[in-house]
Amino acid sequence: MFNATYKDIWKNSYPVFFALVLEPAVSLVDSFVGSRLGLLQLSGIGVGESIYGVLVWGFIFLAYGTTPLVSSLRSKNDYGNIIKLIAFGRKLVYFFGTFTFLVIYLYSDHLISVFRPVPEVSEYARTYIIPRAFGCIFYLYILHTAAVLRGLRKASATLVSAVIAALINVILDFVFVYIFNLGLFGIGLASTLAFFVSAIYLHVISKKEIAAFTSVENSSYIDVRKSFFSMGSAIFLRSLFLVGMMTLMKNFASRISSEAIALNHILLYIWNIFVMLIDSVAVASQTLVAEKIINNSFYWKSNLSKSLIKICFLLSILVFLAVSTFLVDIVETLSNTEALTSTTKDLRFLVSATLTIGFFAFLWDGILLGLGSSKHFATITICGSLIGSILLFYAYINNLGLAGLWFSLLVSLIIRASMGFYYQTLR
Repeated sequence: MFNATYKDIWKNSYPVFFALVLEPAVSLVDSFVGSRLGLLQLSGIGVGESIYGVLVWGFIFLAYGTTPLVSSLRSKNDYGNIIKLIAFGRKLVYFFGTFTFLVIYLYSDHLISVFRPVPEVSEYARTYIIPRAFGCIFYLYILHTAAVLRGLRKASATLVSAVIAALINVILDFVFVYIFNLGLFGIGLASTLAFFVSAIYLHVISKKEIAAFTSVENSSYIDVRKSFFSMGSAIFLRSLFLVGMMTLMKNFASRISSEAIALNHILLYIWNIFVMLIDSVAVASQTLVAEKIINNSFYWKSNLSKSLIKICFLLSILVFLAVSTFLVDIVETLSNTEALTSTTKDLRFLVSATLTIGFFAFLWDGILLGLGSSKHFATITICGSLIGSILLFYAYINNLGLAGLWFSLLVSLIIRASMGFYYQTLR
């Protein structure tokens, strides 16, 4: 029943899944602890997290642009250029990490005001985001180093690092809030310290992997900066449009009401946790697809492509059933209130539908990166984000509420899934 292809996908996917899912899961713990302090505090976390996500996830190309390149070089035993790529990536991490910290630290008040929260929520958002900003450089280091290790087929190390970060974060959340009474400042500080320890662990592991490389003297000359930026620039542009659309969605939700901020914040984190199911397969597919085409093999209609589609279809159906059935109960538990129940009931099938369609869109993303089709990867997201953003404006202007915002996201994902399917058939 499970052939070698399925086993290879599983071996490369499960460590990535647990590593990816722990991050939004821990953020939900942050929200859970924050909700015990009050609904306004939870809204403050929502605003602060939105700002942090926009600035940090704009540099996701540090991960997406690294894994397929490392995988391709590893298949050629080109360890010398892998070392050059790692060194260059770390320089980018230090630069962008410092830049992000300075932007948040110096301009947090202005960034928060964009969301137009009430004064109390603004203060809570600043209290949360400032200590968390100190961890930006550690988080980007984790993104890049984990991507390198996945390209080297050492995905298990990324799982261990995620477990370390999650345990430290959750423990410190409760310690800082309930023992030291640090409130939202303690929640933000817990994340920074957790990323710091996790970054140290990954640094040690990557150093051991580099030391184990065989001869690096036979590497042919490759301009790693050009190779990285030819892929990374397209990914960066794509990230700007995607993050822009998602920020717009969060911004419009914040202008509806404090309850809408809190509910949208929780829904997006629940959504992200389920998305990690397919993201883990998509990340694994980058390595598997890159290795397949290195020998001039066709991807489309291969055993690998058929297996990935079957896995995606099964997961999308299971997630639709799970979310549509249990979303209301999950939101009530995490928000510590029934004030959001009615709206959640109205949104549950819409949220479930975005996941079902989104699973295919996200899988195509990983496949296209593995195929080296970074321009197609960027194009489909830019088109989807532009149309989604137009619909978000329409929904907000016409007071369509959260339902209008989530419908806009659904249409954006339908466009991405359709275009992504077409582009992968070309290879």
